[in-house]
Amino acid sequence: MIEMIDFATLERSSPQNSYLVCPPGIGRAVPDRVAPVFEMSPARLRELWFRIVSREGRITMVAWIDDTLECEFIERSLVFKFPRRITVQFLPEGQGRATLAVYSRSIFGAMDLGVNRRRIERWLTQLGKEAAVAAPK
Repeated sequence: MIEMIDFATLERSSPQNSYLVCPPGIGRAVPDRVAPVFEMSPARLRELWFRIVSREGRITMVAWIDDTLECEFIERSLVFKFPRRITVQFLPEGQGRATLAVYSRSIFGAMDLGVNRRRIERWLTQLGKEAAVAAPK
């Protein structure tokens, strides 16, 4: 069983091999980026996220908690198959809006050369595009 993280109590062990995106005030860890807010429910945001992640290679969902809309993915590097953990939680923002918290980190190594940041930024860009199309007019 994968032990899920709690964003409220998260303490980053190494910012050099991880990337954290979350809304302000969610916990004590300082995010690398403040999470965007989307004009849709957390459940709909989760659907769009899964659509984006499912198009990627080498990623497997290993845990899902329906009550908290939290899931855990493992991505393996192309050559050496080193694992990287990606935890995401979809959060209500009120008035039919949602945001998310994402923590991507390498399991091995002290530095990741920006791999975690680039992946999450790419996914957030795609999520923004898909959310714009999916948002009610």
